[in-house]
Amino acid sequence: MNVLVLFSYGSLETIDDVAAFYNDIFHGHATKEHILAGVNQYETIGMADPLAGNTKRIGRAVTKRLRKATHEKWNVLIANHHSKPSIETVAKKCASMNLKRVVTFGLTPFHSITGNQAYEKKFNKIFRAEDNTTTLIHAPPYCENELFIEVLTDRVKTAQLWLPYTVRSDAEIIFTIHSMPGIAEVHQKMINQYASLAKKLLTH
Repeated sequence: MNVLVLFSYGSLETIDDVAAFYNDIFHGHATKEHILAGVNQYETIGMADPLAGNTKRIGRAVTKRLRKATHEKWNVLIANHHSKPSIETVAKKCASMNLKRVVTFGLTPFHSITGNQAYEKKFNKIFRAEDNTTTLIHAPPYCENELFIEVLTDRVKTAQLWLPYTVRSDAEIIFTIHSMPGIAEVHQKMINQYASLAKKLLTH
């Protein structure tokens, strides 16, 4: 058996999980206002947590491809930074399963010191403390993958074509990314990857 571990910031199964989710984000000091704001945000979405749903769908799709490509058994586990099951819990579970290999995959396309890199280090430390023989592979960031670039290029073109013809050629394309804590110099690798991707989308 092989296991694909998907790293996630948080995957909420029910709106009842919001309080624990925000309390973990604020290191046990979430106020009633923080939690209420979180509940209101999820209620505004009007649907189950999209991050959890999308993560599960990606996991099913990727393991299906892995089974077809390797002709081996694959299972998927989601390891969360701020919700259950945690990265620590999943790492210990994998160490107890007598697996052939474990592949971790961060769903954000960029290298991030406080994101994928931190998740990998935490998982590796806990997993290797109990299992020093199973093959452990950390999938690299996929911001340079041509198929990923094609998908984003199509989205940019679709958005541009939606504009009125009279302003289409003058419209500016603005790329945004989830903010990263700390100073820019520390996250220069991610910034360079992001700038490179944006450039490719405009010239693809």
